[in-house]
Amino acid sequence: MARFRLLGVATLHRLGCSRTECPCSSLSAQPSREWHLFIKCQIESHLEKWPDSVELLLLLSHVQVVHLEEGVEAVDRLLKAEKSKPSLEQQFRLYRLKNRVQSSLWEQARDTKHLLAKEAVQ
Repeated sequence: MARFRLLGVATLHRLGCSRTECPCSSLSAQPSREWHLFIKCQIESHLEKWPDSVELLLLLSHVQVVHLEEGVEAVDRLLKAEKSKPSLEQQFRLYRLKNRVQSSLWEQARDTKHLLAKEAVQ
């Protein structure tokens, strides 16, 4: 049901969209990276209106870490959210997301280290 609603929102958005960097034109019916890029684009457009919204910053950093593997950008959003005086509940979510970002970045660094070691051996 939620997928159909999201498809409807994307279709309505596509009719009035004039932004060139918006990925709405390449959306398919199946969940994919393009959908997550579309969601990221929508959150960023709302952040232009409400730049200090902790909820939007947390949501964007979650999308960047979990779905798009953009850990460094997510850290920037989390730091901005931390400076925006989050509530106690938001502080807990911020802490969990920071741990998730940290483990993701450690994993990427470890994988890169293994790849470099393999290339050095060959």
